[in-house]
Amino acid sequence: MDKYSLLRKRIEKYTEIAREKGTYIPPKIKQQMRELFLSKWSPENLMKLQGKELLYKMFGNKEYDSFAYWIEQLNMSGYSANAFGSIWGGNADKFILFQYSEINGRWTSKTIGKKLSPLEKEQAKQDIEIPEESAIWLATLIRNAIIKGAEEVEKVYKGVQTYEELEKQFFQIHEEFLASIPDELKSKLPTIKNIFYRAWVHKYYHILFPQTISSIHTRTALYSVPITMTYQPFLENYLNDKQLKDLQEKTGYQSFLEMELLHPRYGINYNHPYVKLPTSLENIDKLLKTGVLIWDKENVPPAIKNSRPGTRIYITDDNCHLVTYGYAMESFTDSSLSIDFLSTSINKKVSCQTDNTIKQFYGKGLIRYSKELVSVEEAILDIEVSNLEGKTTHIFTNYPATLPDDIKDIWTTLRRKKQIIFYGPPGTGKTHMALKSARYIVARENLGVTYSDSIKNKVDNFIEMVTFHPSYSYDDFIEGIKTSITNGHIHYEIKDGILKSLAQKAQADKDNIYILIIDEINRGDTARIFGELLTLLEKDKRESIYITLPLSGEKFTLPNNLYIIGTMNTSDRSIAMVDAALRRRFAFYRMWPNYEVIKSHIEGLPLHKWLEHINSKLVEVLGQEAYDLLIGHSYLMEGNEPIKDITQLRRRLVSEIIPLLEEYFRGDFQSVRQVLGANILSEDGKLLPKTDEELVSALIENLPENYKEEIIEKEDNEDFDAN
Repeated sequence: MDKYSLLRKRIEKYTEIAREKGTYIPPKIKQQMRELFLSKWSPENLMKLQGKELLYKMFGNKEYDSFAYWIEQLNMSGYSANAFGSIWGGNADKFILFQYSEINGRWTSKTIGKKLSPLEKEQAKQDIEIPEESAIWLATLIRNAIIKGAEEVEKVYKGVQTYEELEKQFFQIHEEFLASIPDELKSKLPTIKNIFYRAWVHKYYHILFPQTISSIHTRTALYSVPITMTYQPFLENYLNDKQLKDLQEKTGYQSFLEMELLHPRYGINYNHPYVKLPTSLENIDKLLKTGVLIWDKENVPPAIKNSRPGTRIYITDDNCHLVTYGYAMESFTDSSLSIDFLSTSINKKVSCQTDNTIKQFYGKGLIRYSKELVSVEEAILDIEVSNLEGKTTHIFTNYPATLPDDIKDIWTTLRRKKQIIFYGPPGTGKTHMALKSARYIVARENLGVTYSDSIKNKVDNFIEMVTFHPSYSYDDFIEGIKTSITNGHIHYEIKDGILKSLAQKAQADKDNIYILIIDEINRGDTARIFGELLTLLEKDKRESIYITLPLSGEKFTLPNNLYIIGTMNTSDRSIAMVDAALRRRFAFYRMWPNYEVIKSHIEGLPLHKWLEHINSKLVEVLGQEAYDLLIGHSYLMEGNEPIKDITQLRRRLVSEIIPLLEEYFRGDFQSVRQVLGANILSEDGKLLPKTDEELVSALIENLPENYKEEIIEKEDNEDFDAN
């Protein structure tokens, strides 16, 4: 297979993975977004803007719905700025002219250094401010230069001008632009080497002419993307567009509309591109075996310390043979760097331009050493494509997919123990956490992506969920005899239960993991439900011990790629009462009320503090037993948000919280009154406050003094904001 066929295969696989992740934007949808953008910001519309309207409409803040906001940040139904390639990050000075919060939204072209003294900072504010009249003048010059440049890009699009000629025209227009700026204004401007090399200008030209200008806009990315596609990069931005245009034509792709697949958010980090390691490096053999580079925290070379997810890392020997090539899976932390290698035995000759020591190639270093880097990419191209076509899609197996911090610990425990139970009082989000953990873990491990709702159906193919209850049995869970009547005759058949079915599915698909969620695991008779399978739950028994199922007579084991997550409500049964054999085989993860997720105020009442107070009263009345009976945060939530008004709180009190406390105290309303307050509940269990205002006042009245300080502070802030 020739180089361009391999490159096409690579792009096709990137496209496929982006589709699976839900991040791929079909050309038709992107074209609709483009038309929406141009209906507001076409060259013709920009030229109609004059004076103050031009200044604020083109460079104003978000509140002005400006051109700058549309091209960098706007994300709404039917439009996403990132669909055309990201220019996010850095400072607003990328636009040359912007409203700066440090000088109360007035105009400037520079930001203020963070390490200045207060006196220096005040002086800097005066030095950088641009009067509105001068800002209008500058905005007009920038707009005119950009529109002139667009006319030159159009000539390339029409085939009447080359990319080389375009670069010359840009240089000339830029010189004219600089010459037009008054001397008194130049001192307030940053160094502008070439206005057309600004990422937002390049992006505007991509939106205008997507067949001619790529969706890769930062200079480092415009250097590194051609290298990864085995092209020599140029210092001149638009000559790299020419390279990518050539790639498009030789691989048979129709346009640049799909080149956003090469953007970092789709899996490859082009802003931290290459690190070279020598085979003489200490512990290199261990690195090749484990994929983990260990380094003394005090003496970490910058090349290693600065590695980020997606950094390309390759190792060469003293004879310039490429030994291996891979990608950093995470940033360098805790003295180690994890690397996902395509292969550890490439052994291909490459063109070395540097000595065999640790090197980092970044920025213009990509140009300077591009011969070596291109030869490395050529050497691994067939290996990478082969991996992408098989099951071992290395680039995407561990990056860019991430797990939330709380789920990282859960996944570590699951890998070690194979089973885990989330336990805690009602309303603490146990079932939510179980399902969230399962989906994030499956998305990362099976699909190589970070979970999002767009891939829910695909992820859920690897997850089953069941709820235990007192009548749930071994027949439902493992296998049982089911009867059916056909033409008056009774038939008996052995039907597989949910665990057996999922285990067989996992056994037949060892490249993926499967997860069974057992909700309310403590409500069933676990010893009777699991039966002889309790033995197989242990990690060292899986796939090493087989049991004979009593009904079918089949040999059965639990596969290593099947995990179990259970949930357990401690208000029903304490963890101490769980079957000892089951408890020994599960890890346990305690869930507490999360007051932070309901941190809000309802008419002055701090909702989170009120719930915290109620739970502290429960502990005061019940003692140690109360820790299994605390009221969870979900009682005060609607979806993923805290409830918003006192009417909702009244309903939750009457229909959920008071009945729950009544159950805890077995109908003893005097004890419930001790928890909620005698001004909230009557002796016969009725809510005393008649109006919403009375309810809020009564709830606030019951709070401890230190909780009331937060109410006063909030009210003071509201008064201050109002003034």
